[in-house]
Amino acid sequence: MQRSLKDVIKNLFFSFFSYAMPLAVLQFVIQPIIAKKLGAELNGQYLTLMSANYFLIGITAAVLNTVRMLQHEKYRQGNYVGDFNIFFSAYVIVILIVMPVLMICYTGCFDLLDILLYAVIGLLYLYHDYIFAQYWLELNYNKILINNAIIVVGYFVGLPLFLWTGKWQLIIITAYTFSSVYDYFNTTFLREPIRRTPLLKETGKKVLYYTGAQVLSSFITYCDKLLLYPLLGGVLVSVYNTASMVGKLLLLLSSPLKSVMLGYLVKMETLQFKLRRKWLVLMIAGLGVVYFACLIVGFPLTSLLYPDWASESQKYLVVTVLASLLALLADLLNTVAIRFLEASFQIKLQAINLGVYLALCLSLLYFFSLWGFCIGVAASALVRVAILAVIIIKYYKKQNFSEKA
Repeated sequence: MQRSLKDVIKNLFFSFFSYAMPLAVLQFVIQPIIAKKLGAELNGQYLTLMSANYFLIGITAAVLNTVRMLQHEKYRQGNYVGDFNIFFSAYVIVILIVMPVLMICYTGCFDLLDILLYAVIGLLYLYHDYIFAQYWLELNYNKILINNAIIVVGYFVGLPLFLWTGKWQLIIITAYTFSSVYDYFNTTFLREPIRRTPLLKETGKKVLYYTGAQVLSSFITYCDKLLLYPLLGGVLVSVYNTASMVGKLLLLLSSPLKSVMLGYLVKMETLQFKLRRKWLVLMIAGLGVVYFACLIVGFPLTSLLYPDWASESQKYLVVTVLASLLALLADLLNTVAIRFLEASFQIKLQAINLGVYLALCLSLLYFFSLWGFCIGVAASALVRVAILAVIIIKYYKKQNFSEKA
């Protein structure tokens, strides 16, 4: 047990540090340089286009990654190889069709070079986010660390190309091209045959359920920029992004925690936990410390990185940090739900979440502009936490009752 706990802590450290590196460099080094060169309006356009990319990758590569992990044991026991590259190939076609359309819609012009560069970004992200399933399943956290270190190097190699050409896409393309070369030689999933197995129907059904759920969930995640840009313009997108940047520090915890949690949860047959009052108090106190730490760091950090509009962004920090903290809690709870509850539950949950999100955010945006939108984001995240907590506790009690019976 001691060794097992030690392994979990070590894996969490590797996962956290490897994820933190590229995110921190992108958020706190690369993006401020991009913002300074592009200006508030074009920077808002860049942030919106990358949000559209993240949204598309979230409903393709991220879904395939999750289903691959959930189905891994069945494929291993049946000695089946196939299916997943069928979905991957379909996603390549989706990327090549949808991303050019998004580029034209958000920029309002047809620049063939920009469109091609944007589509390449989508393909590189598609490969990167899917292939990481192999690292998670094999618990190769050292390779994840190396991969993300390569991305960081790629950012700095691509930066002078951006400053020379003005094409921000080159930063992303350089970084993810480097990491893709490393992934190709250290993984095997993409070299699997494109063929059907007896599990194709079951896997396809899970892909369908989780895609539907992820569409709803990802829309909530990236709705801020996808909606704010056409409604309020690029300047306010830049202001909001800077205000929510500090809360994104919490993403340094979210993704690695979720990935490590799922890696261990898939090995558990039943949900097992004992939530004592002392732990609950410590958890609430810890969340309070994290919240105030983010605020303390946030004011000088925004002034340093985005001096042109920092004073405007700082008005919203108290709300955006709270919203990010609640979103972190919801994501961790949802990881448990993904593992133990039916896949169809995710669609119902995310549909409710999206309905609450749109109702609160758009109505408050209408009456109170950006302030209202920020409050709506925080309130909808709180509702999501409450729903997940109630459902997981009910499932746990039902499971224990069935075992005793």
